[in-house]
Amino acid sequence: MSGDLRTDVWYGMVDTDRLARYYGELAGKLANREKRMTVATTVLAMVSVGVATSGDVLWTVLATLLTVAASVVPLVYRVGGVVTSATYCQNRLGDLAVEWEDLWSQVDTLSVDEVRTRWHELAKQKNAVTALMSSGKMDRKLRDSTEDQAYEYWKLQAERARVALPAV
Repeated sequence: MSGDLRTDVWYGMVDTDRLARYYGELAGKLANREKRMTVATTVLAMVSVGVATSGDVLWTVLATLLTVAASVVPLVYRVGGVVTSATYCQNRLGDLAVEWEDLWSQVDTLSVDEVRTRWHELAKQKNAVTALMSSGKMDRKLRDSTEDQAYEYWKLQAERARVALPAV
């Protein structure tokens, strides 16, 4: 087996796991943000009702404007849609991670052509899944954290299985 191809399979597997972890954590983080925005909108609406009954026109207008602004923020940022997309990516990448792991377990027994064909197909599928979120800004801190988690996990798995990791 070509060392470069073996290395490509290894990094494809680890990167797919990292991306699944990233999108899972991103979905959770954004879902919490969406909940906080909903609570803020609700509180502002309640304050507006209370202020409106006070009869002070200035405070009523101010409270109403704040409520409208708080209501528009979730629509502008489409947090719910991003949560759905990130969750989809996490689930699909989790499925692909299983396929990458299967390829990695067979990398030394399959023919070079078979490994190369499967590697290309999995890489193409991974790119198609991640393209869904490509327009979003990547959270660097979250990316680094999930990258560390994935590499540590797979390094430990390789040590337990007594499998030599590819040279970097």
